[in-house]
Amino acid sequence: MKSEQPDPTLYITWLPQYAEEMKKGGKGLVFVATNFVVGLFGDTSAIDMGTLQKVATDLSSKEVKVMNKPKVSFEFKEKGKKKGKKIEVTGICQFMISGANMEVEKLTETLEAMGIKSME
Repeated sequence: MKSEQPDPTLYITWLPQYAEEMKKGGKGLVFVATNFVVGLFGDTSAIDMGTLQKVATDLSSKEVKVMNKPKVSFEFKEKGKKKGKKIEVTGICQFMISGANMEVEKLTETLEAMGIKSME
């Protein structure tokens, strides 16, 4: 999905709660903007991080920073309770690539070539 957000913070905090569902379903979700690509995949073979990182590096007008985690830990806070329900999921791909002035269309084409479908 193309993002209008100015930074990936929303997605980094929002996506982990769906890691278990994405792993069970073998699904994933990616958000693309001119200064970041961020996503979560329950099936690590669904995305080629090496290719995506290379394309982002080539497109970015500044050095890219990459975060790639094979494990997600998330705690649901319940109203009125001090301790929430904790979720830990391994064998997934949670990632973020940040850069500057990247061409969203080129990033989208790269993801589509991997079999990832675009949504408007």
